This record gives sequence, structure tokens and C-alpha cells, in this order.
Amino acid sequence: DRSETTPRDTADSHNLGTQDDPMQLFPCSICHKIYRHRRTLKEHMRIHTGEKLHECELCLKRFLKRAHLTEHVRIHTGEKPYECEICLMRFRCKSIRTDHIRRGKCNERKNL
Repeated sequence: DRSETTPRDTADSHNLGTQDDPMQLFPCSICHKIYRHRRTLKEHMRIHTGEKLHECELCLKRFLKRAHLTEHVRIHTGEKPYECEICLMRFRCKSIRTDHIRRGKCNERKNL
């Protein structure tokens, strides 16, 4: 009965066609990796096409992923948001900090 439709039901009906079927999988036609969401496949396809949508406004270098651009911009700004808890050295990328710790590059806490 239409008179019993809730606002949530109506909102959900507007999303029909925009949500992927949870049972549908999206395979890459080139490397055959499988994705659960169409948007993830679309992002993945940029690897094959070489399309880089994210551009640094300072040096015009382009990146496949926004996260890579964010890390790159820190070269220009000098921002180093990740700190080693052992020696207090700072890094622009979390992965560089993790590698620093894993390789044992710090032995003692720096004196302040």
C-alpha cells in the first residue's frame, strides 16, 4: 500500500540504479582482477590506461591516486605529520615511518 511508504523507502528508491548489486562482481577485462564495486573497477582501470587525474598545482606532476598527490604535496610544504614514537623523527609518509621503525633506524629517544 503506497500510503504506508516511509521517507526512508522513498530515499532508497531514488538510489536505485546507483547502488551495485551486492551479488554482482566486476572483473577487469585486462588483468581479470575482480572487484565488488563498479567505482573500484573504474579506478583500477586507470592503471591500465595510464590516466592520472590528480595534478600537483605547484609542479604539475600528475598522480593516479589522490592519496599519492597528498603525500607528494608534502614535499613542497615540508609537512611531516608522522612521528617515530621512539626517536621522535618525523616523516611525510606513514609508510616511510613504518619502514624506519621496521629497519631499526632508531635506537634511543632523542633528548629534548
